[in-house]
Amino acid sequence: MLGNDRLQQLLLSLGDGRWHSGEALASALPGEPSRMTVNNYAKQLIEWGYPLERKHGAGYRLATELPVLDADQLQAQLDLPCAVVASTASTNDLAKTWLDTQPSEQAALFVAGHQTQGRGRTGRAWQAKPLTSLLCSIAWRFERYPADLPALSLVVGLALVEALQPYVEPLAIKWPNDVLLAQRKLAGILIEASIQQEQVSVVIGVGVNLFDAPVDDLRYPAIGLHEKVSRLSPEVLLADFFKRLEVSLPLFAESGFAPFHERYLQHDAVIGREIDLDGRPVDIASIDSTGALVLDDQGQPKRYVSGELSLPWPSC
Repeated sequence: MLGNDRLQQLLLSLGDGRWHSGEALASALPGEPSRMTVNNYAKQLIEWGYPLERKHGAGYRLATELPVLDADQLQAQLDLPCAVVASTASTNDLAKTWLDTQPSEQAALFVAGHQTQGRGRTGRAWQAKPLTSLLCSIAWRFERYPADLPALSLVVGLALVEALQPYVEPLAIKWPNDVLLAQRKLAGILIEASIQQEQVSVVIGVGVNLFDAPVDDLRYPAIGLHEKVSRLSPEVLLADFFKRLEVSLPLFAESGFAPFHERYLQHDAVIGREIDLDGRPVDIASIDSTGALVLDDQGQPKRYVSGELSLPWPSC
């Protein structure tokens, strides 16, 4: 059990939106730190951008109704080790460290309210204000190399879309790693894998815009989930998403992408379109049963298992 870090515990104590004295907050934290320590914690949270207020004579208040996730509640629902931290460089890094130090364990979940070095594919930064996005990484160990490992991001995207479908439409998957809502980017997926003999350890990083969407330095428009739906908590979404992965990942390890192919095509955003692939315009013919992108290259099919797709504005 990994649990909540100390600053996350402080946020949970403030999650009711009321004023709390430094003395009361200190007594609620593990080890009962001093009020000065609580004040230093609060300064750090404010520096990261948390909407935390301090007022002489009143104490501290989290000035938002945005939910604060609790590792204990997540672990109870998912029955796997969970960690929730107020801030970290990257949840993918936390998951990778866990895989490196826990060689006999199969899976764990890492969630952060804020990242200082969140990243997407090709090293791009992932923008997110504290508490406004679901920022998580799943550490997972395959006992042998899956046949269609490059297609893992498509399987993860499909699990996320199917978890979201009861609440919001229209959803689509932009090969190889983005989930779109109303033709705007809702979520991104970053897979990082390491191979030791036949065993493959993967970190599945997922960022979902929940209450806010970034606006700076974007390659195409983004959207927050709560622009379309207001009654879906991040805890409910995360639990449903992971439970779907618990079923999908063993099947993927055994049979590759083929069992997911037909369902994936129902949500594809690129087939039949002229788009930009790695800086040149191409026509997308299909996504095959291995998850590869098939291009029509002067009448000849050409397969890609990875690449960078850009859909045209304004439909992204």
